[in-house]
Amino acid sequence: QLAPNGVVTDIYPAEGNEAGKIDLLHDKDRGEISCYARDNHTLITQGPFELKQGGYGIAVRNPVYLKDENGQEYFWGFT
Repeated sequence: QLAPNGVVTDIYPAEGNEAGKIDLLHDKDRGEISCYARDNHTLITQGPFELKQGGYGIAVRNPVYLKDENGQEYFWGFT
């Protein structure tokens, strides 16, 4: 998954995973731990849990930070 600004926009494989395109920061089941990862600059794991597209899975979310033209770090999203 790629989730710029915390919103999943790309998933591999795409087929069968359309329901996985969610807002991780505001999802009732994923929001709290996703915000923790973002705010604490730490990789997190979550699960096992029921996937929106069916079945069960475990998620590993890696927050990504970039620097702007002034060298200030900002949250890009998750991989």
